[in-house]
Amino acid sequence: MYKRQVYFTTKDGDKDKVEAVFIDVNGNLYTDKNGDILYTAVTDIDSIALNVTAPVKDGEFSEALPTTTSAGVSVVSIKWVDSEGKEVSGKVAAGTYTAKITVKTKDGFKFNSPIVTVAGSTSATMTDNVISATFTVA
Repeated sequence: MYKRQVYFTTKDGDKDKVEAVFIDVNGNLYTDKNGDILYTAVTDIDSIALNVTAPVKDGEFSEALPTTTSAGVSVVSIKWVDSEGKEVSGKVAAGTYTAKITVKTKDGFKFNSPIVTVAGSTSATMTDNVISATFTVA
């Protein structure tokens, strides 16, 4: 017997057959037959916190990717849209704008209907890996 190993007994005809499954430090389960991963432990992401450079009147819309300290989350892209849903860039005028932020999970993580917060926004929601954060510019 080895540490971090689980033995299973199955029937092969009328004989008992013993098989081993090894668990590595990342929670992956392997068989001793071929080394294929049988199962990978996954961590749920229940909340996402992002920092976005908010639009400021007469300033420029930031194209910098938002930052996050949320484990397992990667920010892929950001685009800004106006209240009519049209993509905007350049100089910021007074109005309501939404940052559409595409995110993805890192290996070993999955989204579990996370609560989303975006610093400085009036609201933030997530649908299909896209976070919509609304900002009002006076």
